[in-house]
Amino acid sequence: MMGRREFLRHTVAGAVGAAARLGVWMVNVHASGGLDMMRAAREAADEEAAKVLQSPPLVIAVTVLTSMSDTTLTEVGVAENLGDHVVRLASLAQTAALDGVVALGGEEGGELVGQGHVRGQGTGSRR
Repeated sequence: MMGRREFLRHTVAGAVGAAARLGVWMVNVHASGGLDMMRAAREAADEEAAKVLQSPPLVIAVTVLTSMSDTTLTEVGVAENLGDHVVRLASLAQTAALDGVVALGGEEGGELVGQGHVRGQGTGSRR
């Protein structure tokens, strides 16, 4: 029987791999799924795109939903403040070799951040 972590890794890898085979240019995962899950997404994107001789999709991670606050994080069991939690998850995404993160951007909402720069809301470009 597959444990929870293995099931999540397998499910995400399968979905990202299918998207890569279809030629999707970008996929996102939730960083709260953890390092192992994000690595599985990256590996699946690269491996499955190579099988069909395509460039892999950008794989980005959503850190924290823009509607969340310190209060709502506490409600769901996260002890860190919002800013620290976003940084922690973004760091995990970087360690997993993802192409960027969607991180809180103040009152304006999320921003796509990758490769050491901000691409701006909804304007991510194909690599």
